[in-house]
Amino acid sequence: MLPASVANAKLRFDFLGMKTFSFLCTRGRKPFGACAVALLGLIFLGPLGLGDRSMDYSFKLRHRFSKNAAKPSEEIALVFMPPSETGDWQPYIQVLQRLQDWRCRAVVWDFDFTNEAWNTRLPEFEGSLSNAITTAGLHLAFAARVEEFRTPTNTFFQYRSRMHSGISNMISHLNATVGNVGIGLANLNREHSDGTIRRHVIDKDFGTILPLAIATARLLEKKVGEDSHWINYYGPPGTIPWYESPEVLNQDDLRSIFTNRVVFIGAGPAITTNQHLPDRHKTPFTTGSSNTSSGVEIHATLYSNAVLDE
Repeated sequence: MLPASVANAKLRFDFLGMKTFSFLCTRGRKPFGACAVALLGLIFLGPLGLGDRSMDYSFKLRHRFSKNAAKPSEEIALVFMPPSETGDWQPYIQVLQRLQDWRCRAVVWDFDFTNEAWNTRLPEFEGSLSNAITTAGLHLAFAARVEEFRTPTNTFFQYRSRMHSGISNMISHLNATVGNVGIGLANLNREHSDGTIRRHVIDKDFGTILPLAIATARLLEKKVGEDSHWINYYGPPGTIPWYESPEVLNQDDLRSIFTNRVVFIGAGPAITTNQHLPDRHKTPFTTGSSNTSSGVEIHATLYSNAVLDE
């Protein structure tokens, strides 16, 4: 995986810079081409003040005009499902059993299970997870978000997981008995300037817990890097194939789409102009108040970046 500084320069410069150079050189104007490339380098690497936003323009132009734009890994799929009433595991069990029957390879849950009520009927959910692992060889990853808090003396900050202890204990018990279960950090790093998510930051302050995408890849025994990097978005929201949970439960013809896939499940929808929904984020493809991405789609993008070494 490229270092962040190199990836940054490459993403911003390769498309516009080289296209301009090629265009001018074909017309016998190499000095002009060199000057144009130098000027674009100054602009797109930030010293003239465009900073991170210059990268957004590169993504949008490449997506619109390039015939060789990068595509997401074919092993991933997205399922959007509305969070159930707190403590009701049944919707999650139904989707899990469906994906188990279809022999998907892994299920990644991007939900916050933080309320005490999630302890209700927890053994039932654990039984379903254990069955999926032992009978179908399914791998399971759960998202955990951490938050910053001050110590009682306000002397320094610490980090703690928002995942409810009952869920955490269930995951630990599953790992001890049947294995194939992991926890990954679901926090996404927004730029201070405009709130856009452009970088995948590996924060060592969180200890041994890896980001959700990396933890999932490691769970599947894939060799992936652990360096911070610029996110390679494949397009606007909805670029990665996605389905709503009712479709998964009611359409038998989707079996081939999910067989042997790594399925990321989280809150949707994929495309919306509603900025008040939880877990919506600005990406380089966000225009004004529209085209925000769901958190789970970004995690799926990060997983694809990791396994494709982008």
